[in-house]
Amino acid sequence: MQSGIAIHLKRLVLPVYLPMALVSVAISAPVAAFPQYLAGLGATVGLVGIIISLRGVGNMVSDLPGGLILGRYRLRGVVQTALILAAVASAGMALVKSVAAIAILVLITGAMASVVVTAMMTYVRMAVPADSRGRALSLTGGSVRIGALAGPILGGVLADLAGVPAALWLRAGCFLAAFLVLVVSPDRNIDASSEESIPVPQIRPGLRGQLRAIRDGLRGKGHALATVGFAILMLQLLRASRTIILPLWGDRLGLSATLIGSVMSIGAALELALFVPSGIIMDRSGRKTAAALCIGIFSVGVFVLPFSVGMAGFVLASLLIGLGNGFGSGINMTIGTDLAPSNAVSEFLGLWRLFGDIGTSAGPAIVGGIATAAGLPLAVGATAVLGLLGLVALLIGPEPLRMADR
Repeated sequence: MQSGIAIHLKRLVLPVYLPMALVSVAISAPVAAFPQYLAGLGATVGLVGIIISLRGVGNMVSDLPGGLILGRYRLRGVVQTALILAAVASAGMALVKSVAAIAILVLITGAMASVVVTAMMTYVRMAVPADSRGRALSLTGGSVRIGALAGPILGGVLADLAGVPAALWLRAGCFLAAFLVLVVSPDRNIDASSEESIPVPQIRPGLRGQLRAIRDGLRGKGHALATVGFAILMLQLLRASRTIILPLWGDRLGLSATLIGSVMSIGAALELALFVPSGIIMDRSGRKTAAALCIGIFSVGVFVLPFSVGMAGFVLASLLIGLGNGFGSGINMTIGTDLAPSNAVSEFLGLWRLFGDIGTSAGPAIVGGIATAAGLPLAVGATAVLGLLGLVALLIGPEPLRMADR
């Protein structure tokens, strides 16, 4: 059997990597100008924040139902339907002028994007052996990060040249392009690497049967979920919090928005450079090693931030955060696929993503609440402590790679 990165590029580039990069571009394309666009339609600052947050709400609302649907029907059909609905919703945002309608469409887009990600995780889980899955999913994470870097640039240029609706049309076009990639993909059986290895069930399980399968498949994995699962939850919280603490601390230091953005971009570039090494570490040294490097270095970077009183300290903290997060490219997806029971892969991954999205949503709220009550330095310090608690939980937990169904 062909092994290593070559097999991932050969088998996953069309059904996974390219669609994920396009979806990432789609999601991030309008972000730079979308708040101003909503304000121009009459939305207040508070309402703008609520509408933007609805994409994350859409993720959480559809995580578990999406996993259950993917467990009942063929992945390809569900993914293609989700991409078409996301494209239609994005086109609707460019056409309508009602703030309420746009809010509903943002929610739909977030829900459909969640279904796509869960489906891609399921596909990699079934198509790639456990000892290569870290590299496969780190490349998936790298595809997402490439798209997230390219999207705001492309969307910003279009918004400046032709208005914000042009960036929304780019979003719709990228979702449609991802759909077309799956249509022309030579891997027609997106449900498995071969019909023989994982046959499509003839009888679709009912909801009770799916929930029972999750319960039965997780027997003996309670310790892993309580420790490693908690660590991943804290990592998601850290990742979401950095988008608030770095800009706020840079502003506290008197740095310009351009300078703050440039420093954060350097950190993001460092993350992007590490997505291949992170996959190698996950497969060769274990998931815990990669996750420990990620959470540990990330937490140290956050801890350094309150002690920075000038540009040098801010840059150091940002680079440490970027370095740590780079070692965690694809770690959430990889550990989720390791722990997923073979008889309920999609169902479990939908549940796994729900807990991760809760951490993502809770991060900014926790930082904002503590900062309001006790000041920004204490909020940043508390965030670092939460990250270190996650590291401790990870270290006392089992190695997910040893628990993975191969």
